[in-house]
Amino acid sequence: MQKLALDLQVNIGLLFNEAGTVHCLQRRQPTGITVTEILLARRLAEAPERFRVTLANGGIPSWRINFHSSSFDET
Repeated sequence: MQKLALDLQVNIGLLFNEAGTVHCLQRRQPTGITVTEILLARRLAEAPERFRVTLANGGIPSWRINFHSSSFDET
């Protein structure tokens, strides 16, 4: 039971840290540049990056902070 609680707390902390870091980086980008999230199904196994810098008006949606019900490893 304690291990489950600890796993949940670590997971919440990791997701919070990741979201906060990406949000801060996104805000510091020059005008016209933003961050987008790469869908899990489109990530390469060799380089499983979750975020990518992109043009703000390039047709790729900007990343937004949102609630995750999945674990850190599944996002």
